[in-house]
Amino acid sequence: MDAGAANVSDLAGNHQPGMNSARDLLRKILKQHQWPKLYWASIPCWSEKEQKEQEELLPFLLPHEILHQFNEYSDVSDLRNLESLPTEDMAVLQQGADILKTEAGTFVPLGVWMDGVPCNWDRSQSLNVLTLSFPALQGSKRNIRIHLFGLKQHFVVKHRTMDAMMKVLCWSLECLFLGIMPSHRHDGLPWDKNDSPQRKKWTGKPLQLQGMLTQIRGLNALLLLLF
Repeated sequence: MDAGAANVSDLAGNHQPGMNSARDLLRKILKQHQWPKLYWASIPCWSEKEQKEQEELLPFLLPHEILHQFNEYSDVSDLRNLESLPTEDMAVLQQGADILKTEAGTFVPLGVWMDGVPCNWDRSQSLNVLTLSFPALQGSKRNIRIHLFGLKQHFVVKHRTMDAMMKVLCWSLECLFLGIMPSHRHDGLPWDKNDSPQRKKWTGKPLQLQGMLTQIRGLNALLLLLF
């Protein structure tokens, strides 16, 4: 408020600043948000403490649920404005349209970008981050990126961890391409206690917005896994 920010008076509440201020503020901001619930999946990771591979529950944001929420609460016309889409992307969209015997304009073109980001207090560690982008967006919106998952490199088991994480991504993208909400988890198992009740209600229902991956940037392993 002292900085001149508007519409933030309710965030302060009636409490004096204390050791839990950051936690309370975060809870207040996230309350009633429209982002989809995190999807938790068991992924093989390296345990430095145990010095062995073990399963860990890791959180994801799912592309098909993100687009579903966008369609519910905002204008999505800019997401599939194909007038300025690169020729290569249009060719990929057309291939997908031919498979489903529909029009290229049916799909929202999507991009994923994976890269390592230096982190830790001395930048001695690396955080692998996968983000979702929207190639059809122009102007000030063209740089929008949504993080789908992140994991520090020292937890990665070669040919195991990233493979398992990409299977979650591919499962969500397949649902988005076909335009149908999934009826089970990415590994074929039924919904479990970590899944929100909303996912169970959505089972098998048509998605109002279909999407297709047209751009892949970053790690070469991502190209091999998706194609």
